[in-house]
Amino acid sequence: MGLGLGSDLKREWVDTVGVTDVRAHTGGKVVAASKKARPEPLTIAIDFNAVIRNMLGGGLDSKPPSTVIDIFFAQHVGVYSNVRKVIFAHDVSSRIPEARVIFHQTERYAKTDAEPKPGQIKVDGRIFAEKDRPATAEEIAKTTADSLSVSYKQLFNSSEGKQYTMAIFMELLKKKCISRPGPIYVIKGETIWTSPVEYTDPCPFFNWGEADQLVADTAFYEQQFGPVLIDTIDFDIFLSVLCRDSTNMKVRRSREGPPRRAL
Repeated sequence: MGLGLGSDLKREWVDTVGVTDVRAHTGGKVVAASKKARPEPLTIAIDFNAVIRNMLGGGLDSKPPSTVIDIFFAQHVGVYSNVRKVIFAHDVSSRIPEARVIFHQTERYAKTDAEPKPGQIKVDGRIFAEKDRPATAEEIAKTTADSLSVSYKQLFNSSEGKQYTMAIFMELLKKKCISRPGPIYVIKGETIWTSPVEYTDPCPFFNWGEADQLVADTAFYEQQFGPVLIDTIDFDIFLSVLCRDSTNMKVRRSREGPPRRAL
């Protein structure tokens, strides 16, 4: 979300408030910032759903889930050497406010009476480009950790495909965390998963359905223990961190250039 601001005004506002913008990936390659500019947090709070979806464009759209998670982990976790805790926030549909659900049904993903144009297809009242038609049940079932039957866009254009694919990503993420000991890893979703040991997270339970909101409140709590990095793609997270004391916090936004300044 962009708060209705144009790109020039966004950049001006970011420079004014001193927010750090980072390009996390481009075509599957890391765009590294200088060591001096790179944030070195003790805790990272990642909006997992948003960041992983943002990675699936470009060259990664043909890569299997296992490769995507390998690249995600290298770029969003492996680049930080002093991290003691990594928190992955995951959307929980059952906790999304009713007003947001209504907005999705009546506005963002509303069905239409319009007829598809050449090169388009209509599925369940929604119009898609033919190449992006929702994946079928058979195509979804053929998708595994190491194989991709159709594009991620087709999988995510199907509610069943989206749920199925995210479940694969989450299981791969857990295996990756277990294989990379060092920090405490915490996945916050419907339940809380931790590694390398069963860990009782002292952070209060935040009943947010969308991961960006969960990331913001979690980061505010964690900054009392040391520098925190929020990893997201959403511009509106900047407004969230400015509403409260965020002097020990940085924001990594995966859609913009290398880091310049921190909050």
